[in-house]
Amino acid sequence: MATLDDEVIGFLTGYFRPDEPDTYLVWQEAVRPRHGIPMLGVQLFERAADRAVERGAAFIEATVSADNKAIIMVLKKVAKRYAAEIDTRVLFPGDLFPGEHHDEVLYRIGPLAPRAD
Repeated sequence: MATLDDEVIGFLTGYFRPDEPDTYLVWQEAVRPRHGIPMLGVQLFERAADRAVERGAAFIEATVSADNKAIIMVLKKVAKRYAAEIDTRVLFPGDLFPGEHHDEVLYRIGPLAPRAD
């Protein structure tokens, strides 16, 4: 969680996948607009990745819609810092959901190398 003047301005939640204990799945990330901290989303993601790697993660995953350019940029930056590849595949096709819905694409970053700052 990120706070500024006792106000929550961002958070990230995730967990280690029980079926793949070397994989940390980022479940949700949100950052309040116009908070004044450059690259806060990247910082939250990197800190979560650092902690996951310390606990044995070799891969980081997140699901993203193709039109969410902001989080895709974050994922690319994190992959670059860890000298890792990004593999993508449709995890949940949009037609599984009622009404019109986008595909949920799984982004898998790894294997993770030591960070290249």
